[in-house]
This record gives sequence, C-alpha cells and structure tokens, in this order.
Amino acid sequence: MVFSLKKWALSFSCLISFLVLSSCDDGDVNKEDSSSCFVLQQQRINTEDSAVSILFTVENCNGEPVPHWMLTEKYFDITENNQELSPEAHREILRGRGQEIFINLLLDMSDSTKPNLIELRDGAKKFVNSVLVEKELDIKIAIELFDGSADLVKFQLPTSSVETLNSKLDELLTYTAIDGASTNLNGALFDSVSELQQYQLSYMQRNYNGVVTTGYVVLFTDGGDSAGRLDADTASNLVQEARYTLGSATDLPTVQTYAVALKGEDYDPEALQNLIENPLQENISYIVEASSSSQFESTFEQIAARISGQIESTFLLAYCSSKRDEMVTVNIGLKSDVAEQANTISFTFDSNDFGPGCNQDYFETACDGLQCGGFNCGACDDSDSICDSETLQCESYCLEVNKCDGEIITNPQGYEMECSFGESVTKCNGECVDTANNPNNCGECGNSCGEFEECLNGQCLTFIQISAGSAHNCVLTNTGEVYCWGFNSSGQLGDGTTTERFTPTLVTGGHSFIEINAGISHRTCGLTSTGETYCWGKNEYGQLGDGTTTDRDTPTLVTGGALLY
Repeated sequence: MVFSLKKWALSFSCLISFLVLSSCDDGDVNKEDSSSCFVLQQQRINTEDSAVSILFTVENCNGEPVPHWMLTEKYFDITENNQELSPEAHREILRGRGQEIFINLLLDMSDSTKPNLIELRDGAKKFVNSVLVEKELDIKIAIELFDGSADLVKFQLPTSSVETLNSKLDELLTYTAIDGASTNLNGALFDSVSELQQYQLSYMQRNYNGVVTTGYVVLFTDGGDSAGRLDADTASNLVQEARYTLGSATDLPTVQTYAVALKGEDYDPEALQNLIENPLQENISYIVEASSSSQFESTFEQIAARISGQIESTFLLAYCSSKRDEMVTVNIGLKSDVAEQANTISFTFDSNDFGPGCNQDYFETACDGLQCGGFNCGACDDSDSICDSETLQCESYCLEVNKCDGEIITNPQGYEMECSFGESVTKCNGECVDTANNPNNCGECGNSCGEFEECLNGQCLTFIQISAGSAHNCVLTNTGEVYCWGFNSSGQLGDGTTTERFTPTLVTGGHSFIEINAGISHRTCGLTSTGETYCWGKNEYGQLGDGTTTDRDTPTLVTGGALLY
C-alpha cells in the first residue's frame, strides 16, 4: 500500500499546506521530477476526557485531494511534547462523524448583474446540485446578497434542503436591489467571512463541541468595488487570515474563499486577485473566470468540485493522550516511508482536566445514546432544535419555550418554526409535555407512574427483564411488550426501520413475549407466551433461523414448528 501511495503521488506535483510553506516550495524540489511530497493543512483540535481529535486536510499543489482510502491512521507520525505516542494511544480515523460544513453563496446583485440573472440562478443551482445531490455531501448552504448598501441581505439561512435552496434561487429573478447603482464588494466579502467564522464558533459552542466545522464562501461578482465603504487591504487581510489556524482549540474556525467572476465591462481582474488569491499558493487559483454568462454552470461546477475535493480529503484523526496536568504540543505528519518529503503541523491543548476513560473501545462507544456534544458525537439542526446540556439530546426549541399548540415562532438562529406536535404533546399546568413518556403525566395530565414503573407510549409499565446487546438494548415489560433502543444498522430494534433510536421504541408485531435476548451480533430474539420464537436483526449466517440470510427489521418466526416452554 505504501508503494502504491507513492506511485500515485508521482502523478501529481508537490503538495503544499494552506498554512505554511513547506520544503516543497523552497526550491529544493523540482516539481517536474514528480517528487512525492505530502503536506497537511491544520484546521481544528478537540479534546474530551483524555481523547484528542485533530481535523486536517491533505492536497497537492493543484488543489487535488488525497483520497480517504489512501491514508489510514497507521501512516501518520504523532508526537506529544516531542515524545512518540505509546501503544495505548489507540489512534483511529473517525469517518463521517462530528464534522459540519457550511457554505455561503455570496452573490452580487447590483444592476450590472440584471441581464444575467437567469444564468446566475442556473449556475448557483448547478453548484447546489453538485455538492448536495451528485456528491451527496452533508453540507449546509446559505445564500447572501449584496449591492452598494452597507449590510448583507441574509436571503436564505443555512440549509441542506435542495428544494428550499432552489426555490430561493428562483426568487432572484424578481429580487429588487437596495442600492443597485453601486457595489460594496469589499465590505460584503469582509462581513460574509467574519460572520461565517463567528457562526461556526457559536454553532460548536451551543452543541458543546460535539462537532468541528469548516466554512467556505463562494463569491459571484462581475465587477469591482465601487461603493468604497471598506478598503481592499482590510478585506483581503481577513480573507487570508481566515484560511489559517494557529493550532489552538480557541482559534476561530477556518473559512476558504472562492470566486466566480464574470469578465464584464467593470471587471478588474487584478483587484479581485489581490482580494481573493492566497499569496502562499501562487500556483493555485481561487478564482474561476467566465467569459460570458453562458459559462456560469461550468464555472460554478468547477468551484463545487474543488470544495468537494477538499471535503473528501479531510481527516479527523483521534487518539488517547497519556499526558496529564500540563500544556501539550502535538505534532502530526506522514511517516517517511509514505512520503519522501512532508511537513509537520502542530496543535496545543491543556491536559489539566485529563483523566481515565479513553481506551480501545472509547471511540466506538463514546457516542452511544448521544445526539450532540460529547467526543465528536454530532450537532443539532439549528432550524428546529437545540442540544440539551444535560442529556446531550436534540430537543425542539418549541418545547424549550413551552409552545406546542401550533404557534409560529422564530427561534434564536432566525428560523421560523411551527410548534405543532403529535397528540401526545400537550400542556399540563401550562408546561408542554409529551404524555407518551412523561412519568408525571403518563397518557394524560396528572397520571403519575409508580416508583418502579416507566412511562412508555403513554402507559405506566414495569420492566421485568433487561437484555444488553453489543450496541443496542431491549426491555421486556409486564404487558409482554418489548422496547429496544440504540444501534439499528440491521433492524435489530425490530421497529420496521434501520434508524438509530435514542429512547425505548416499541417492537412491532403485537406479540406477547415472556423472555428476550439482545444478541452481541446485532440481532434480537424473543420467546412468546405461546412458545414460539421470533428473531430479528442481522442474518448474515442464517442466525435468525427463518431459512434465509436476509436481515429482518421486524420479528420473524423461527421455522421448524417447535414450541419452546
């Protein structure tokens, strides 16, 4: 694998970091010789207990990504205060976990754009479709508009809904600019980048650092700055500073800026280059030019491919730290047998609060039962929920403010919400409660469950058996019903889905069970009061006993006709 990685690298020019100039760019390497040189871009560090996670990307000089499958945790050298990690570090790359991407589409709506509005809309739609549909990336996109006025227009708040984004882009055709005779390009770009940095920071904070984030601004303009509200150097300095991080957990999140430029009468390529381009990466362009509006779809698609590549080359590497009660500098780079030349990136963190808890099982189980917060366990959707600091579950903002009768409200992040719920959610003594699982108002207001009872589906039930599987749990109640929760990749919860459940969920079928067993291999079985056995979940080796190797997400009768008592 190491040989194939180097061979792959020979087809690219030397790699360079967004953050620092590596030896690849100091004249020692002849790029025409196809040298193997890997450099990392540092983005974010996160710590929980004694677990450490580091977010970074790897790209070549042309901005082409190093694919995920080419690099595993064993290819990286990691040191803490210049000491190699011990074997107990249990390093692991966390894939698809605890990462959020935000993109601002920043569109110039001054009068010069009017003749090209249809093409601009179609180009922006192409961008949305490329990243959300074709690449199937989990990204939230916002739309911001500017002209000559001082303030950005927040046209669409961050969302991953293709339908919502396309609908708002259609509205561009009837949009009326506030000050269309002028263009506040510098001020708009400054505000978009700085506000996206702050938004990411607050997003991480309100989700109790359960995610690490990366931001992008995609600018469209067909001219230069004519409003003069902000000088170009101030805007350019922020754009460049936002690309970097100094490796501390207190740093502002990064924002990478790209631009689609229409070469119209007012277009000033030199001014835009000074505003956008990264002086540390002279061989990489962050601007894609369109000679005419007919090229908008292809230019926006190029930017989408560039950003998608960066996202796909992002790594979240975790390990268990052995440090306690000191400031720690962690260095990470590629092993010498992987890359002939590579730089090292550094992060710092305080280990004063570190203690036991991180081990080889930690990264697999740290997020069990959590929807947000924790060690890269995720975040709640700003459009409808918030992270509860005690349970680390995503709770509806409506219930936080006791609105459950169909009220229309605007939540703190600016999203409009309709506070309508199922029949089980009602007001008891002025407080919105879910009578399906509230032990003090079970099934109806004022109906309290007993000391050893739980409220499930509006009934006060007693658990007579609890069975724990490897990543899911089930309970048998006094009514013969079974409730399960947890991991559900193979249907082992028996609710007819493969969706993870964070609260006890009724097993379907209406059977009356007298015994259950939540197996360690993602399956569950139960014995009914009539002596029949039903199983559900993973069935790779026929372990469900139904004569097939098909996974089942509902209780399936074990064949053979035998009754077990």
